[in-house]
Amino acid sequence: MLVVMSAHAQDDETKCCCTTADTNICLVKVQKAVDSKLNETYQLALKSLHESEQAVSNLRDTERKWLAYREAACNAESDLYKGGSIAPQMYGFCAVKLTKRRIADLKDAYLSNR
Repeated sequence: MLVVMSAHAQDDETKCCCTTADTNICLVKVQKAVDSKLNETYQLALKSLHESEQAVSNLRDTERKWLAYREAACNAESDLYKGGSIAPQMYGFCAVKLTKRRIADLKDAYLSNR
């Protein structure tokens, strides 16, 4: 049996398989990969703002707040399954989903041809 993280998943990195334990292990790897991509995209966004200290400061502040939002949102979502073995997976699914959206948002706002 294959568990897919999202109905809209289109790549292999978002697929986790088999048992609850397998899925939890896979999700940790997927989260790390997506967080790495987020950091890479964030660093590129910062570099694109090299001429404006205020813009860099604003982006840094926004990113800190976004990370706090992701933590709170995913905790709230996983708390719906509190006490169940799927709660950690729900957190992971949420974190990957929101992080991929954030990557897309950063690319659109800071890295697209404006």
